Amino acid sequence: MVSEIPSIDNVRLPKEIVEELKSILRKIPDDDIIYISKFDKNLSKGISARPKSVPLLRSRLIAYLDSESEMKPIIREALAGRSLNQEFVTVLSFRALEYAFNKFLAIFGEASFLTALILDERNEVRRLALDFIERGDKKKAPCYREQAIKEFQEKFEPFLVHIASLYGVENQPEQKIKPSTEDPGREEDKRVILSLTEENKKLQQELKKNQQFIESQIKKKTNEIKRLSKRIEDLGKERENLKKSFAEEKKKLNDYKLNFDEQLDCSLKNALQEKLVIMRAEIEQEKSHLRKCFNNVFLKKAFIAAIKDSILALSSYDDIIALKDKFESLNQCGILGEDEKVELTEACNRWFRKLMEEDNRIMPPKILFEDGDSEFAQILRKKTPHKIFLDGYNILHLLQNIFFRTYKDGAPKKESREHLVELLKKHIASYPFLQVLLFFDGTSNTTENILPNLTIIYASEDKKSNQEFCGFSDETMKDRADRVHIPPTFDH
Repeated sequence: MVSEIPSIDNVRLPKEIVEELKSILRKIPDDDIIYISKFDKNLSKGISARPKSVPLLRSRLIAYLDSESEMKPIIREALAGRSLNQEFVTVLSFRALEYAFNKFLAIFGEASFLTALILDERNEVRRLALDFIERGDKKKAPCYREQAIKEFQEKFEPFLVHIASLYGVENQPEQKIKPSTEDPGREEDKRVILSLTEENKKLQQELKKNQQFIESQIKKKTNEIKRLSKRIEDLGKERENLKKSFAEEKKKLNDYKLNFDEQLDCSLKNALQEKLVIMRAEIEQEKSHLRKCFNNVFLKKAFIAAIKDSILALSSYDDIIALKDKFESLNQCGILGEDEKVELTEACNRWFRKLMEEDNRIMPPKILFEDGDSEFAQILRKKTPHKIFLDGYNILHLLQNIFFRTYKDGAPKKESREHLVELLKKHIASYPFLQVLLFFDGTSNTTENILPNLTIIYASEDKKSNQEFCGFSDETMKDRADRVHIPPTFDH
């Protein structure tokens, strides 16, 4: 894997600079390594920031220089504090650094001095080094270090005199500045250096104030983080206690509910059992009384005769169906014998047919369709899915006793078809497992979906067209009337 070359301000650094940075990292104290790791979670991922972890953290930082594209500010600040930047560069102004740039390169070496510049917090100072790096040809520094030192002493003589005085060199003979016999350019250089020295003092004072302020803010935020961490830890413990209490209360509530449900079920079962015993006793008593009455032949005949008379008073098939259901119940209880049930059921059927003769528009109830042993009745009782084909005009002609009132000029017309469709709609709705196809002769092939299980098909005289339109075989289309299923109560 080829490592990426790190950069500062989007400028890639030469290998010599990267190696100089690694050298600084290997020398910086353990406390600085721990400090950096606290602000970089990726660096301390999987390990704690403590003295024992310093070797691993230091190796990660060195590897970081080979893998990151842009150096993070926290790392740049830590390296700056332990390099020539803190020792020398920060005390000089930008103008001084720019003025003696080539001399400093020769004095300190390119790698060391450029590294100190790119670690500086001042953009213009970093730019001074980065511009030098970006220039491919690089302006050559003085060949000899001694020559560069001599030229620096000459250019910065007033500054160096002041520095020397701070080290107790006052006892030396005072070096008075003699009237210059040199060219005006040399005097201008000295004035620039004095100006830069004053500017540098001001910057150093401001830097010290800023550092003190930053340190106080870091300390304040650190204390705040500790306080918040303690609060989070306390809240976590409180949450665990609440979860435990909630679980205990939930268990108590479930136990109480389970016990209450068991008691309620037991109470309801006992009450229902008592009620059932009383009701069964009453029913058995009533059934016993009815059996005694029906054992009397005279009373039984009188009862059946009375029922037959009541049947003749009924005026709707719904009342007839309700009465037939009661016959079935009496038969199951043993009060009404099978013969009596059949006799009374047949009386209901006869009366219904008489009602139909008087008004042929009455729709037969579905229970009459399902009576009997015919194939159609078995299909309805078993609810077996079937597809039923009805030839509309065959039905209208065969069942004239139902449809003759709708005829026009002695033949079934539109009103007859509509009456047949209405009867089918009322009946087919009760049998969703049947798929009914009602055919009428037409001039073109069209369909009309009346219900989900009732479709009207208007078929043309063209046999081939019919087969393609309906999807039926030749045998089916040969004579549709042969495929018609008509309920027995239609008396076909």
